[in-house]
Amino acid sequence: ESSISTNLLTRAAAIAIKSEQFALALKWAEQATALAPDQPALQHIKAEALAYNGQYEPAIQIYSALLDQDPDNSAILLDRMLAYINTTQPTLAQHDATHLLSLDPDNETYRYYAAMLKGQTPATQPASVVTHLFDHSAADFDAHLQGQLQYTLPQDVAQWLLNWYPDKKFDLLDLGCGTGLLGASLGLINGVIVGVDLSSNMITKAAQRGVYAQFNQVNVLDALQHTPENHYDVIAALDVLVYVGDLSTVIPNAHRILTAGGRFIFSCEAAPSDIKTFALQSTQRFVHQQAHVLS
Repeated sequence: ESSISTNLLTRAAAIAIKSEQFALALKWAEQATALAPDQPALQHIKAEALAYNGQYEPAIQIYSALLDQDPDNSAILLDRMLAYINTTQPTLAQHDATHLLSLDPDNETYRYYAAMLKGQTPATQPASVVTHLFDHSAADFDAHLQGQLQYTLPQDVAQWLLNWYPDKKFDLLDLGCGTGLLGASLGLINGVIVGVDLSSNMITKAAQRGVYAQFNQVNVLDALQHTPENHYDVIAALDVLVYVGDLSTVIPNAHRILTAGGRFIFSCEAAPSDIKTFALQSTQRFVHQQAHVLS
């Protein structure tokens, strides 16, 4: 019976993490580890639950104990590295990034973090990094943006579009649509709204709005590159290019796929004057110089 209870609690904790029920995940993981404290896989789940609840230091302790037993476990190394980043311990994070690269030199996620921790600027964020970030923030994404950050850009852009197209006759490509805040602000239009996002959890939330005709789970650069020309009246990329970096292909491709007189609406974070093109901040968001955006 104890074994059955442990297995059930372990599965429940893993499912709770995937569904962003992090407090429940931690509760069930703690109950499971109390029954079977010597199971490494279960300890890993508990550490993940601790980290997702913001308890990074105890998570790091568990990760470190697990790595003492299995030093080359890349999944645990990656999780500990992220915990070090979240606790502002760049030297320790860089050590784990170097170890990860030694295990898999071609892994784009490891290369990205290794470059970032050395103060270098990667060209863009790998899809895996963006997906991990937003898959685990979908549940409280709207409350955080609108409640805590007072984020009104989707509503503002929706009003601009309704002013420009009072008959609502336009087709819209919503790049990095997230939970569909722009679509929700627009409502139903006399055209199609297509959402693009890497996060399946975000797409699930956006689909509940009932205004998107279609979703594509791809990154922004691929969506722009593979969309036929003269295809959309409006392209929106709100709080999205901060995760892209190099924009040299973004503007030309947007221009290519817009219809005549179409509009590309996007936001960026302004770079300090000492940055010539773009740079990755410690927040893992890119900042851009206006000259780079317009080049």
